[in-house]
Amino acid sequence: MSLKGHELGAQLEARGPALKKDWLLKKQGAGEVLESLAEDAASLGAKPVAKLAENLSHPVAAYALALLLEGAPGEAPESKEVEKLRVKKGQLITGDLHVKGTLAVESNLVVVGNLEAGRITVGEGGSLAVGGNLKARALDGDGWILVRGDVDADLVCGYYEAGEFGVAGTLRSRLAVFSNHGAAVAKNEAQHFFDLWDPSPKSKKYQELLKLVSPKAVLPEDEDADMGVLQVDFRPLLKLAEAGKPFLRE
Repeated sequence: MSLKGHELGAQLEARGPALKKDWLLKKQGAGEVLESLAEDAASLGAKPVAKLAENLSHPVAAYALALLLEGAPGEAPESKEVEKLRVKKGQLITGDLHVKGTLAVESNLVVVGNLEAGRITVGEGGSLAVGGNLKARALDGDGWILVRGDVDADLVCGYYEAGEFGVAGTLRSRLAVFSNHGAAVAKNEAQHFFDLWDPSPKSKKYQELLKLVSPKAVLPEDEDADMGVLQVDFRPLLKLAEAGKPFLRE
């Protein structure tokens, strides 16, 4: 993309009022996020905008950048298709991204178009922003996952408090479960949805989840999963979903 930092700043000034109306951006504090993005763009100067993904000061700025670049003047969107991808350094995809296997996000990944992968996992220091729709068999992470369009995933798991999960469109999933992890969904069409914060083993919602998931993802009564909810272990649950195998008892 030929757009430069100072040109992005001008785009941001012109389109800022419209961006502040975005449902998800408003929930994340649009003013603060856009101010941070403006400062980053100014620091970039005449360097290409692609460099911005490497040095964003605010994790939600990746989402604002995806919105801003949609339809922005510059080169035609460039899409990418790979077998697998690990993002250790910030990347910007101006078109669609298709990963046949696993996409592991450990830094900033901005996808202006649509994103499709077998499994998508976002680490503690990762921020995934998608301007279009997201599709995967399994989607998980403790980092930031922010999608402007719809999310279609068989299984969605969010854990810990490093980041949050947000969908400005519709969430469609067989199971979406969050353990001490913020979740904001504009339209929730998940068949089963759990937003749990340090639940008691006897709580109704936890017992419902315990009876729902595959026994392969349930630890003995005296054990708690380090990535999950009490006895419910997200790791085997995600492996089952990624492989296209049943992960629910029903």
